[in-house]
Amino acid sequence: MKYEDIPQAVSKMGLKCETIVKGICAVVDPQGKIPKITICVEPSLRAGEMMFKFIVFVCDVPIDTKSDFFKDFMKLNFRVQHGAFAMESKTELIFMDTLEAKNLDENEFTATLEAMIEAPKRFREKYDLDFYTLGTPQC
Repeated sequence: MKYEDIPQAVSKMGLKCETIVKGICAVVDPQGKIPKITICVEPSLRAGEMMFKFIVFVCDVPIDTKSDFFKDFMKLNFRVQHGAFAMESKTELIFMDTLEAKNLDENEFTATLEAMIEAPKRFREKYDLDFYTLGTPQC
């Protein structure tokens, strides 16, 4: 799959793809029911290869956060199909996945986007956080 194929694959899911800059786009829901998903295409560790990096902002980490907060996210990583929760900075929790472009097909692309939409929602009720509204992911 190539970066140029993203808009068509996203459109099949009923979503919209907006170019941010060359090699970076955002997947958005015209109805505003899902978080913005940033997709970056960047060099892989393999010489001459490219990878797709999918990023969705989950929340700003609350100031009074205890270690259980982070332990719960680590446990949740075990239950998701694609991707993992990670820290973007000292204050931003994200959900991300990376896939090699060379072997990426539309089914895997779609499954990854679905995980980007669903996995962060699993924590909404437990922590009563306003997910998807604060901060912006950085590539």
